[in-house]
Amino acid sequence: MKTIVYAWIEQVLEFPTIGDYQAYIADLNRSPKAYKVIEEKNTVNGITVRIRKQYNNNAFPTGDQKGRCE
Repeated sequence: MKTIVYAWIEQVLEFPTIGDYQAYIADLNRSPKAYKVIEEKNTVNGITVRIRKQYNNNAFPTGDQKGRCE
């Protein structure tokens, strides 16, 4: 039988302004789900962010984190 040790969703998101990105992070901080920002890049179109978010109520890895992790 298998056991899920860790589970997350990884996304690459693009925000047109830093304000939009900051609002998104503020929403994540109010959420009970853990997240980790993997990479942030300024691009011609705005800000591109690679992020991992906790999937359902599965364990989320901890360690050197940008953002809130449990």
